[in-house]
Amino acid sequence: GNDNSQAMDYFSGVLAASANCTVVYAGVHDHAGNAAQSARAIVLASNYQPLYGDTRLFAEARSRFAFGMTMLSAGTPLFFMGDEVGAAKKYTYDQFLDNREDLFGLRTSTGSGMFRFYQDVIRFVRRNSAIRSREIDVLHANNEARVIVFRRWEGPDQLLILGSLSNRPFPHGYSFVNNRLAKGRWKEVLNSDALPYGGWNSGNGGATLTSFDGWFQAVLPACGFVVFRKIS
Repeated sequence: GNDNSQAMDYFSGVLAASANCTVVYAGVHDHAGNAAQSARAIVLASNYQPLYGDTRLFAEARSRFAFGMTMLSAGTPLFFMGDEVGAAKKYTYDQFLDNREDLFGLRTSTGSGMFRFYQDVIRFVRRNSAIRSREIDVLHANNEARVIVFRRWEGPDQLLILGSLSNRPFPHGYSFVNNRLAKGRWKEVLNSDALPYGGWNSGNGGATLTSFDGWFQAVLPACGFVVFRKIS
């Protein structure tokens, strides 16, 4: 709930290392209630606060960020059942039956936006060979702004991902410079903050933006990410 800096530089190293034949995940059954101080992803994202109102909106946004970084990494992604609909009860090895949740019911109620997000991201990964490759290049990490930028590619297909864990959006744009970013035109093709996902709809509206001399600027949502495809 605070605006302290985050170790995005450390995260950038972990993200880059995902290319080394790794399995990448934000949580598994051991981390969903069995280990000490562990809980479901959406509960951790809310710092154990009641999931309603703005608290739920931020918890879902942070959960979408975590899943997005997992899927867009260069590793083999894994997610734990129930996270795709915002399941919140602890998954414990000895009390599982007592804590069952209606996963199908959540798809059409409180978890509908999250479920659609998971569907769209998985579909996006399956349709884009650049994401399924092992090629990754972290271009920018800013601990104070809580921003990370990286590139994925295979052959001529290039994607640029800008992620932010800031509690506030960058409505006037966030810019960075890296000479490894080639000049070109980039079209926004995915926004984790879109309204159908339960977000605030802060983004670039599918716009085409231009990079030159290693410079790029785009609107970033709070606790979210945007993906651009190079079109020329």
